[in-house]
Amino acid sequence: KDHCIQVDAPRSLLNVRILCGLGAVSLRNQSLASLEGMQLQPDMAELFLQNNMLSDLDHFIPQPKLKELRLENNVIISFKGFSTQPKLESIWLEPNPICMHPNYRLMVAIAQNNNYLVRIDDQLIDREDRLLARALAPYVGDALRAGWLLDTEPSPDADLDMTVEEFRHFHASPHPQYPVGLGGGE
Repeated sequence: KDHCIQVDAPRSLLNVRILCGLGAVSLRNQSLASLEGMQLQPDMAELFLQNNMLSDLDHFIPQPKLKELRLENNVIISFKGFSTQPKLESIWLEPNPICMHPNYRLMVAIAQNNNYLVRIDDQLIDREDRLLARALAPYVGDALRAGWLLDTEPSPDADLDMTVEEFRHFHASPHPQYPVGLGGGE
């Protein structure tokens, strides 16, 4: 006999039924590669998305009561599409590839830019990081949510490398031209 292991094809939320009971939604182990089809879940306070194939958070719309977001064991490489969750208090990301970036905790705080977020990977956000995130959010928040990463030094391996000021001018132009695979030009 042939022995085969069936592997589900990656999918989006377009073909997954979501039921929110007692404020919690569990979409663990669903082979999700996309959050396309994510709709408003007005009572959702906890969202469990562990062990999927998510590489970003595109299509993740604001959820008004979401307090806890679990994203462990995906393949998240950027915060593309990570809309501000107005009541988010805790987010878990480790061990996604983005967690290898030295500024990933700061990038989460900037991308969320809300007064409720207090824990990233079960570690408190310290006052210094919170103040820095608030100061940087108006300048780089949009770039992070477009899939860019925050570095403190130029990166010779980057497809495109800009200072914060250069990005502001670039992003404000009437028709910014992103390289293939970055931001709004796809």
